[in-house]
Amino acid sequence: MVTDSLDLMYVSLTRAQNENHIISKISKDEDYSSFSGLIYNYVKLNHDNEFKNNTFFLGSEQEQKIREEDKKSILKIEAVKRNENIDIDNFVYTDKSEKSFRGEVFHSLMEDIVYDFQYEKALDGFFSSGKINKNELDSINKLVKEIISAPEIKQFFNSKNRVFNEREIYLENKEVIKPDKILFHNKNEISILDYKTGIKKQQDVKQVKNYISAIKKGGYKLKQAFLVYTRDELEIVQLA
Repeated sequence: MVTDSLDLMYVSLTRAQNENHIISKISKDEDYSSFSGLIYNYVKLNHDNEFKNNTFFLGSEQEQKIREEDKKSILKIEAVKRNENIDIDNFVYTDKSEKSFRGEVFHSLMEDIVYDFQYEKALDGFFSSGKINKNELDSINKLVKEIISAPEIKQFFNSKNRVFNEREIYLENKEVIKPDKILFHNKNEISILDYKTGIKKQQDVKQVKNYISAIKKGGYKLKQAFLVYTRDELEIVQLA
């Protein structure tokens, strides 16, 4: 993660011709795993006396006139620019740990994978848009293949079944719950699955039991319920 941040920062900080404006946030800790952490610690170590009102200047501002030939080049670039839906907050202004960041990417990826045949396209999309790098692609690819082929839960990825990802369930008290996957065996019987990328805790079980209770109140019969842990190695826990 640090290497990727350094590579991207090098490109962004060395390509400007006239001026380069950087917007970041103050990092509370000496965190070198994010853009904001790297930038803030550099300024504090090298230019602390010049860092006033959360602003820091290097060099001087100069008015530059754009030539006609430069305008044409800009228009040409705009015509072929990549149109990608990248979450800038997660890539530029974040102070989140690598495991937390990886967990968010994993959840976002699995939301796009309803059935097993979709996983390669989803992974390619995340890689080509810069959401994961080559090393992350290999490790996440291995994990996803393990999940969709696990005997206990492969039914959740079978295209013959009626499956929904991140489907909201509204309770009588106006609370909304949203299991990661819901499998409809028929009109009245369902199974649910929830992913957990952090350490195991009792709250995970409590959350799924809350889902089960809500489902039964809604008039459905629950067939199975699973917790899928992915932090260190794949672990599948059946709760019903």
